[in-house]
Amino acid sequence: MVERNVILATYASQAALDTDDGASYLTSRRNVLAYGFVGLKSDFGGHDLTATDDVRVMLGGIAFVPTPGLVATRLALTLCNSTIILRGAGEHGYPSACAKEPGALRPVNVFGNKIYSEARLRACGGRYLDDVLERGWDAKTTVTRGLPSAADMVKMAKAALSGGGK
Repeated sequence: MVERNVILATYASQAALDTDDGASYLTSRRNVLAYGFVGLKSDFGGHDLTATDDVRVMLGGIAFVPTPGLVATRLALTLCNSTIILRGAGEHGYPSACAKEPGALRPVNVFGNKIYSEARLRACGGRYLDDVLERGWDAKTTVTRGLPSAADMVKMAKAALSGGGK
């Protein structure tokens, strides 16, 4: 359990909390994770990863990227109840539709997130995230076009660290 930390990904890091290359049985809760190329990733056998109630700030995207043929039989990836603030175009997208795509690796559970992005985001399968949300594939997730103010980001961070939710 990684809980109530502020972690900065500097020097061109992939993520503030690296869940790549076989990471398993890891829960991230109520952290503030800033910067990084991709917010989440899981491949090369990684499984049982949960990210909940985090504030993930200024990421290039959020992606569970299970590589077919290199994933564990038991995937179990969850991203929920988190605030995600994407910089630029969020070029790496958001994993909402992954679990609903035909032939998708399961289970990937994504729900209840609050997304901020300057651009219209793509979800897995090439669909736009707002179209995916209209289908009900990512329960209780919202998308706001634009970024919150610095003062609002500080409030979000304080709420997460104190256990006060999103």
